[in-house]
Amino acid sequence: RYGVRPPKNVDRVIIDRVADSTSDETRTITLEPNSHLLYCFAVLGGQIRRRLTINLEDRAKARVVGFFVGSGNDQYRLHITMHHLGRGTTGLTNLRGALGGSAFADATGLIDIPASGQGANAFFEARTLLLSRTAKSESLPSLEIAANDVKAGHASTTSGLDATNLFYLMSRGLPKLLSARMLVEGLLGAPLRLLPEAERVSLLGHLHAAVANLPLADA
Repeated sequence: RYGVRPPKNVDRVIIDRVADSTSDETRTITLEPNSHLLYCFAVLGGQIRRRLTINLEDRAKARVVGFFVGSGNDQYRLHITMHHLGRGTTGLTNLRGALGGSAFADATGLIDIPASGQGANAFFEARTLLLSRTAKSESLPSLEIAANDVKAGHASTTSGLDATNLFYLMSRGLPKLLSARMLVEGLLGAPLRLLPEAERVSLLGHLHAAVANLPLADA
């Protein structure tokens, strides 16, 4: 359990990277009034279960950015819960994943806004690329709202590589494998701009290595 305190308007950044392991972890973070948190995690191989719960007190802001890349028999179960306990809170979750082989990912989110959470701003987004016929993904975002003055929503997509974009890159002379890799990295890389430079560069290197190991020949 973690408690995050002010100073005001300063992000506390937590980076959580897991690769080639078996782990089952539950983490709860409470943000005190006016505190900010940027929480980033990357799951890059193994049998992983992660449960993250964030409690938001008055005017607290949390952004969760998560990446998962899997192949072979990798199995990921990721659950993000945001409790908007105070007034004027912000909680945003952005998950991006790419799965090949027989990998599986279950990426779910719960946005909970009780009556005390007036003025909350909440959104959960999960986007996953399936790069083989045997890779599978599930995403089940849900909302529980008791307050009447909130902004809340969710979006979830699971798809293969866009054939039009793949054709465009190949028509410019790029090999198919390189074109596919660029599209995967483009999807994964979009939220990285939210991170401080040092963390962004480090994590980008890990994502490049993970994508390079994906079986993209049949994508």
